[in-house]
Amino acid sequence: MINKLPLLWWYLRHPALLPDLFHRVWSRLKFTRTDREALKREAVQWCAVRAVLTVAAIKQITGQNHVSSLDEIFSEHFAWAHRRITDSGQKMPGGGNLELIYYLAEYVQAHKAIETGVGAGWSSLAFLLSLSKREGSLLISTSMPYPGSSKIAESSIGCAVPSSLKKFWQLIEKPDRRALPVALKLLPSIDICHYDSDKSVEGRMWAYPRLWQALRPGGIFISDDIDDNLAFRDFSVSVKQQPVIIKSEGAMGMRYTGVLVKP
Repeated sequence: MINKLPLLWWYLRHPALLPDLFHRVWSRLKFTRTDREALKREAVQWCAVRAVLTVAAIKQITGQNHVSSLDEIFSEHFAWAHRRITDSGQKMPGGGNLELIYYLAEYVQAHKAIETGVGAGWSSLAFLLSLSKREGSLLISTSMPYPGSSKIAESSIGCAVPSSLKKFWQLIEKPDRRALPVALKLLPSIDICHYDSDKSVEGRMWAYPRLWQALRPGGIFISDDIDDNLAFRDFSVSVKQQPVIIKSEGAMGMRYTGVLVKP
């Protein structure tokens, strides 16, 4: 209980975010720890037998053979972003599969995109490096401060995005259930989306259908960390689409990303 008191105090200092706490508590109560671990093992196994590497996935979806690292293509932007994050002094979460995001945004020639979950803003940067090539494009990112984070960390959300790209970007700093309806009202039709926020089954199954409905035919749906539970698998079945599963090595071991192309 003692370890949970600072987290509770953080939420009390952010009363607008208390509904997120209630959703988190409900999600924890709905499944026992044993149930969650069993679901994760099943999800990992489902992902592992289907997964391909990023380059293979991009080729499968787009037909493109040559994939370069964004660090190489946009070396100045990435060097600046690395310095910016280092200078912030904050340990920020990673930004997903950046090459996948960029090349798929290029493939659909995205003008309108929504992502959930920002952190330092690496995925936002990957999106914006593509969208900024097309005048009038807009990325809407929804995010909330990581529970328990410091005020400095809260102010560092999206710090990897340079000022030169911010005219193509709108950040809504609210939990999914408050931010996503706003984002979808602003962009009722989108070319591509990236889900990387509430990883619970309930959170995913609330947001996935809303993003899918807004996605135009031929648009692309990306979800990170699909090995946490079976929500992505079950959603793929519900929309009757065969997913592409991508594996990548991260700091916590092998992680999996799912992609669906809307018919």
